[in-house]
Amino acid sequence: MAAGWIRRFTDSDNTTDKPRCGRPRCTTPDQDLAIIGAYDADPFTPTTSILSVYDISCSTQTIRNRLHASGVRGRKPVRKPELTERVMEQHMEYALKYSDKVQEFWNNVIFCDEKTFSTDDEWVSSVWRTENTR
Repeated sequence: MAAGWIRRFTDSDNTTDKPRCGRPRCTTPDQDLAIIGAYDADPFTPTTSILSVYDISCSTQTIRNRLHASGVRGRKPVRKPELTERVMEQHMEYALKYSDKVQEFWNNVIFCDEKTFSTDDEWVSSVWRTENTR
């Protein structure tokens, strides 16, 4: 009994897969490139606006599927505090205040990072990025 690909080769001199049944794609390769290009230009673009801008007749899930196929995933953007002139001046004042301290003073100081936790839903936007990028 011959395997399926051997039988296919003896019948047609070809081992490539035949077209399968299923729903046809609702986007063309050019539209797929346009979708990916839109997110390269602005990663904060919502999927609903892509449908209206490029006049694509598909669902938002299809847009996300195209992005996932190209290696782009939805992420929560990093929130950083605003670094204003006033904040920079305060940092400089603090640094100058303690710049003349001796080594023994710094041996008794404990440094720690602060992390703010919130139960509120503060993440209203998402950003589309590839793996290991910011």
